[in-house]
Amino acid sequence: MSEQSLCIGDYITLKTSNSTTVGWLCAEGVVNEDCCVLNHTSHFENCLWEVHVQRQYSAAREYDEAMVAEQISEYEEYRRMNPSKQSGSNGQHGGGSSGMEDLEEGEDDGDEDEKMEGKSKFVEEAIKSHKSDTKAKALIQKKKEQRLETLKSLQKSVQNEIRMNDKLMAMKKGKPVHYGDIIQLCHVKSRKFLTVSMMQLAKQERENMRVSLDS
Repeated sequence: MSEQSLCIGDYITLKTSNSTTVGWLCAEGVVNEDCCVLNHTSHFENCLWEVHVQRQYSAAREYDEAMVAEQISEYEEYRRMNPSKQSGSNGQHGGGSSGMEDLEEGEDDGDEDEKMEGKSKFVEEAIKSHKSDTKAKALIQKKKEQRLETLKSLQKSVQNEIRMNDKLMAMKKGKPVHYGDIIQLCHVKSRKFLTVSMMQLAKQERENMRVSLDS
């Protein structure tokens, strides 16, 4: 009896057998994305994996990076436009109150011209500060709109990339997997992909890298 070839779209299970652990690679997937070894068959649907062709993720990565940059930009803009209460209150006491004290001192001097000149300078500075704040807010809003347009464009690219991946999977489904082919394993229940983290270690076996699900 000849052995059948493994094909794209086949459902498989991954079983381990050693001196310490015997079972199948398993994941709940919907709520918990961690993978584990299941040594019984009560929830065997969590152990099914579908063989997929290698998917493209360049647009998705670019979109994720742009989202992180947008969040950082929004935080920095918020800090610039909304200084801390302590520094804001100090600024008010140091600037506004001193200005009023100067005006009051001018009133005590009794020189009407100096009083009017002091009031005029105070008003001019307030107007300049308001115009500067208005220009800064307009520039920030313009930059934000440009970033949002970029995000919309990247989101469309992500959707196109997903459609291309699905189209390629449909074309390759049923084709045999050859030696050297790169494949991915899709968790049947959650439709998420098996992923090996290069930055995180396994929770139990700390000498190994973490294996989990990712969409």
